[in-house]
Amino acid sequence: MPFRVDSNEAPAFLRFTISGAWPSIEDQQALRQGLIDRGLLTSESRALIDIRDITALPSAADLRSGVEAARLQGGAPSRRAYLVLRGVQFGLIRMMQVIAEDPAAEVFTTEEEALRWLHSDDPKLSP
Repeated sequence: MPFRVDSNEAPAFLRFTISGAWPSIEDQQALRQGLIDRGLLTSESRALIDIRDITALPSAADLRSGVEAARLQGGAPSRRAYLVLRGVQFGLIRMMQVIAEDPAAEVFTTEEEALRWLHSDDPKLSP
């Protein structure tokens, strides 16, 4: 599976690293459900999602299907910061935001900015 998950601060904060090809909808759902079942992912969780090592991006149709599947399954973190390289990855996450109509997700090119945004309104979480 192309996911690595650091859940040391879960359920408050999770760090996802995705490498290789964009994960299938089934892989995304299985990971999300496993984290929910173990109490590591809740609607109050915040997540940093690093996609800088992605080598193959999804088509627009696959992206839309993935967003819809996630919406139906539930369990999305309350805030998600996507860490990307500039260019196509940046555009991919912006397209995902539009499809999802989701103000709880933002895209960043530096980890420092991403963590600052993720934790900006919760003093219990340190950047």
